[in-house]
Amino acid sequence: LGGGAFGKKGLSTIGKKVVSELEKNDIIIDTAHMNRKTFYNFCKITTKPIFNSHTNLYDCKKHKRNLNSKQIKNITTTALQNKSQNADFKISVGLGVISIPFDFCKKSW
Repeated sequence: LGGGAFGKKGLSTIGKKVVSELEKNDIIIDTAHMNRKTFYNFCKITTKPIFNSHTNLYDCKKHKRNLNSKQIKNITTTALQNKSQNADFKISVGLGVISIPFDFCKKSW
């Protein structure tokens, strides 16, 4: 359907149809294990709030599964765009970030 965290492919044609069907049925799609290409493909077509159940910040730990600042900005931008297109759209962004000690972010990995 789409590339996982370590994959290179984005959201497939079938994946886009699945997103549409899930959203029609008010099923929330978790972006936690999507690679960046799939994540951005998903953000372009979603009409629902973006939910990421668990992640860390890429700036603190350089790992493919962690969200970079561009992705985090994209989550909020997509929510605002969806709100502007639909007055009844409730902005709720789900982002489960595991807490990180401050010193951890200062280490160079």
